[in-house]
Amino acid sequence: MRKVLQVKWLIIGAFWTTLCLSPYFASAAPLTVAVSIEPQRFLVEGIGGDAVKVFTVVPPGSEPHSYEPSPKEMRFFSEAEAYFTVGICMERVWVDKFMGVNPGLRVIPMDKGVDRILLPHGGYDPHVWLSTKNMRIMAANTLNSLVKLDPSHKDQFMAGYKRVIERIDRVEKILKGELARCRGRAFVAEHPAWGYFAREFGMVQLAVEKEGRRPTTRELLELVNKAKSLNTKVVLIEPQFSDRAAKVVANEIGAKVVKSDPLSPKWDNVMLQLGRVLSKLCQ
Repeated sequence: MRKVLQVKWLIIGAFWTTLCLSPYFASAAPLTVAVSIEPQRFLVEGIGGDAVKVFTVVPPGSEPHSYEPSPKEMRFFSEAEAYFTVGICMERVWVDKFMGVNPGLRVIPMDKGVDRILLPHGGYDPHVWLSTKNMRIMAANTLNSLVKLDPSHKDQFMAGYKRVIERIDRVEKILKGELARCRGRAFVAEHPAWGYFAREFGMVQLAVEKEGRRPTTRELLELVNKAKSLNTKVVLIEPQFSDRAAKVVANEIGAKVVKSDPLSPKWDNVMLQLGRVLSKLCQ
């Protein structure tokens, strides 16, 4: 009887060993990847689902230009398999440091192929995710990279990609309808984050911030005069920045102050809410 039980347990043990070493179980643990900002999470989680564990370097409410990862966050990179970048300035400082704690980290430019806006003072506008066209390019880059990282979940990634593209298409369709009357109209932005949004829907962004600094009194006066000449009705502020100068401009031109967070994880909600506000003020 004892020998029969021993044989039985040996068979069960062999079965579980084989099962655990099978490709299914070997790939059961989710990919561990990092992204710089929350709008990227919208894409990676939307496409990857439960096959991907996503960590955001810059948490909600923080400002990417001055953010520094904590020691705990640095430890995450020692185990991460990939880091999806998006071209913001923080990455130029920290990518090498992340790779220093994990030389095997795969750095993947999510924004590859995006048509960037050249800024007047040099460099490019980093806020590429505030455009439906750019988000489609970034979604395709994300899909291709996830499939390469984990081919066993290709079907799941393809299904997630399809759902994400449907959400992006829906946002674009609604915004094109709502903002058709706004073509040529201007809005003021405290921080110039909405250049791609303005380009995509035929609007003009007037920025309070000048080359990453507060405007001088003369520059503020010039902005007020230009905003008045364009009959500007809205001033956008962000939770990450001081709104003092923006509110001065709004008061001078009689515009509505609207808070909108371009770093929100709810990318589609932010885009649609802004579209509704601008549409009403373009009447």
